[in-house]
Order: sequence, then C-alpha cells, then structure tokens
Amino acid sequence: MMFDKEIKSLKVQPRKFELTVLAKSTKYTPDVEYVRRSGTIGYREFKYSLRELDEEQEALLRAASTQISAQGFEFTVRDLEQIRSGYRLDNIKLLRRYSRVECTAGFARDALRFVAQRSDISFQELRDWAGQARLPAAMRLLWDQRLCFDMSGQVLGPSTRLWPGEAS
Repeated sequence: MMFDKEIKSLKVQPRKFELTVLAKSTKYTPDVEYVRRSGTIGYREFKYSLRELDEEQEALLRAASTQISAQGFEFTVRDLEQIRSGYRLDNIKLLRRYSRVECTAGFARDALRFVAQRSDISFQELRDWAGQARLPAAMRLLWDQRLCFDMSGQVLGPSTRLWPGEAS
C-alpha cells in the first residue's frame, strides 16, 4: 500500500469497530487505515490465506465489510497470494535496500531532468548516465517514487521503462 500513488497516509490498527457478527456484538480492529488523495478513508485486513479461514473468521470479515462500508468507508481484505501477484513484492524488496541511501538534491534534480527530457528511457540508460558510484542514489529515487516503473509487470532490469514520478 505504501507504493500506491492514490494513498496519502497509512495508520496501523488505529480504530476499533463495534460489529454484530452472528447475532453477537464484537469488537474488531482492521489491520490498516488509509486515506486516499481524494479524502476517502478505507480499511484493509491482511490474511495469510482466504481459503483457510474458518466459518467464524469468514463471518467476521463479511460483517466487517458490510458494516464498515455502510458507514461510508472502503473495506478490503487481501491475502498473501494477492499481495505476491506479479513482481511488485520482488521490486519492493530490491528497492528497500536503497531506502536509506542519501540522494543529494543536485543529483535528484539532474536525474529527474535526464529522464524527463526523454520520451522513452530504459533503466540501463539511467544506469549508464549515473555510473556505478551514483547508481545507489538513482535506486533511492525509484524507492521514493520520484522515478517510476511498472512494479507489477516485471522485475527491475536493464530494459525496464522509466518515467518521472508525480512528486518530481
């Protein structure tokens, strides 16, 4: 979710809901609350496997979906299979290694200009331009989404197409 451009902020387990599940009152805390750029507030629950839920868990999630949505919020449930679809997780793991690398304002400005001046640029072209010494800073720009690519469509590689991020 932290790489979803539509999500403005995230909070982990910020709120408890009072739900009616199988005619009983119960408290329920979704895993994540998020706020979209549009202002819409939503909640997401993460489960290891939706196929392995017991009847009680299924009833709780159905009640949460119905009752939280009725209050005007979004509510979704994702499992590991859904999260791991495509290459998104592999790319996040790769880029996370660069999350603490320093990227100077001057390098960021030059790299963003380099990418923006080309209508179609590959990661290899950026690597060649940046050189080995500045490659970690270029990777940091990808982590920060100041430079973007299709994270789900392929693992980041030489032929991956890049474009400037919205915040650039």
